[in-house]
Amino acid sequence: MAAQTITHVWALEFWSLAASLAQFAIMFALMMFFDGKQTFDGLFVAMNTITSILSTGSRASLLTTVSSCISQRSWAAFSAKPRRLYDFEMISESSRGPLGGVQLLVDSRFKGGALVRFGAIITLLSIATGPFAQQLVRVRQIDFLEEGGSITQGLSYSKGIVKPHFGAHYGQKDSMIIMNVRVVMCKPDFSMKASLMFALSAEKSDVIRQATFECPGTSCLFQNFRSLAICSRCYDISSMLVVNQYMTNFTDNNILLPNIVFQMDFIWKSKMYLQMTLILEPDRLVLSLYGTSNPDKSIKAREIDTLIWSQSVIKVDNSTNIWQWPNMSVYAMECALFYCIKDYSFRVVNSSMELELESERKEYRRHPDSWKLLLGNSESEIIANASINLALHPNQSAFERSDLQLSSDLNKSEGFNISQSGVKTISSLVQTLFSSCFNKKGCPAAVDDWRPPTGYYSHSRMRNVMDYNPDIAPFTWFSENLTARFDGIAASMSNSLRSGDDLNSRFVGKVANPITVYKINWPWISYQLFLQVAAMIFFAITVGVNRQPGGSHIPVWKSSQLAVMSQGPLVSDVLKGAKTLEELETAAKKTSIMLFAKDEDQPLMPLGAGEAADGTSLRRNSASD
Repeated sequence: MAAQTITHVWALEFWSLAASLAQFAIMFALMMFFDGKQTFDGLFVAMNTITSILSTGSRASLLTTVSSCISQRSWAAFSAKPRRLYDFEMISESSRGPLGGVQLLVDSRFKGGALVRFGAIITLLSIATGPFAQQLVRVRQIDFLEEGGSITQGLSYSKGIVKPHFGAHYGQKDSMIIMNVRVVMCKPDFSMKASLMFALSAEKSDVIRQATFECPGTSCLFQNFRSLAICSRCYDISSMLVVNQYMTNFTDNNILLPNIVFQMDFIWKSKMYLQMTLILEPDRLVLSLYGTSNPDKSIKAREIDTLIWSQSVIKVDNSTNIWQWPNMSVYAMECALFYCIKDYSFRVVNSSMELELESERKEYRRHPDSWKLLLGNSESEIIANASINLALHPNQSAFERSDLQLSSDLNKSEGFNISQSGVKTISSLVQTLFSSCFNKKGCPAAVDDWRPPTGYYSHSRMRNVMDYNPDIAPFTWFSENLTARFDGIAASMSNSLRSGDDLNSRFVGKVANPITVYKINWPWISYQLFLQVAAMIFFAITVGVNRQPGGSHIPVWKSSQLAVMSQGPLVSDVLKGAKTLEELETAAKKTSIMLFAKDEDQPLMPLGAGEAADGTSLRRNSASD
């Protein structure tokens, strides 16, 4: 043994363990490489086949080392003190496979042998490496993105027709620009008009599906693109409501919004006229509206310089009894529509558009050099009197203006543009749809000059009929969430802005083609890693025990049958006369034996067939079962 080196006697086990580790490492590297990659079926093998081959090869190499180490422990077990001869058979069986390992672990008469038990457990656990390896590789479907598909992107908008019917004369009268005619004829783009009307009866999700796009597959992504849009913003102004009651020849109960510019009277008149014995009950006004395109006449939207329309609402809560004045819930809101810039992300799933992201870019503001009157030098005296808001005006809108521009850098003339025809026709559209004039002394030509209210919704209990004006009033009355409703209107109008882009701008997205890829279940590989570590520890301890001073007298015979035969004379008397396997086992169970002992003064040698070398260490002891 002294002449033998560790690299010589344990070479096979060392390289077997190294081969097991190498195959495990290759399998791990393959898992890393193919995780998330598209599946393949080779000409001869598939991914699961390769995994199974490597896992089986790694297990076989690992068990070669473990088996040799268990066999070596059989010699070590009989070198410390006498043991049952049958224990040698049990250890040998456990080195051959899982069944022998189970027998060793459950036999209560097998004493000690912690390392042998450890090796038997490794052998048993290795059974599961094959099934666990099959759990490693799974497949799933993902969307493989490649460039393709497109969606409309609004950079500039100029749809709509403006017909300024004016002659050669224009001038000033009472601080107002006047022309030969009072009105400017506007024809909004039909797509814009249709989108606005559609939003009044549809949810926002349905509005999003109306966006114009092209998707060559069943799924597309349009992520993070910037576009001209229309935004909405709603404010709860219920805290500003004031209730007034006063007596005349009948009782008036007024709920109003006090404001520097206007008072919006929500008049609930509980009149009762006594005619004979008949009591006539009046209409119940449940909704009052006031709309304007002028930020200065709004309540909360004054800071919005791209305002299209501000709609103020005083409304009886739909859930309350409208016949129990004044015991009902009343609230007020103001909702604004205005030009803005938004970032969008859309997803097309099964040819249906879905909104993933929508965010307003507040750094884009109205450029101070945009929306300027285009007049000659001789008309410069009237420029200061022209309104800078975006509302359609019957006189002022007859003059040409530069584009309205939204820019993030006010020092540069770069940004998103809406031409005068686009601004004026959209303003005309919302003015017509959202307001009506009820002025008793006649209606001014400019909508922003109409006195409040500009809309109402009422109910006659006696006649059981509803009355309203304008057509937008029922939409407002039946909407339980005005914020969501105006958000849907803004989204629908934004669809038209993008589809009506002057340059036919389109944002190219990604086509998502479904492919099957590998998905590695990494927790399952930890089991094989544990076995590798356990086998290395078992091998290191087994080799280390033989190198220690107390263990160097044990020869490295491992599972050698020649070594077993060399010890035949030591047990010949015990097994003499046994003819069957059962007889051999019975005799071995009744006899204890020690094969090796170390004498400090003599070289290592097995004990002979006679008495012990030193007279104290017995080579064989008879013992009862």
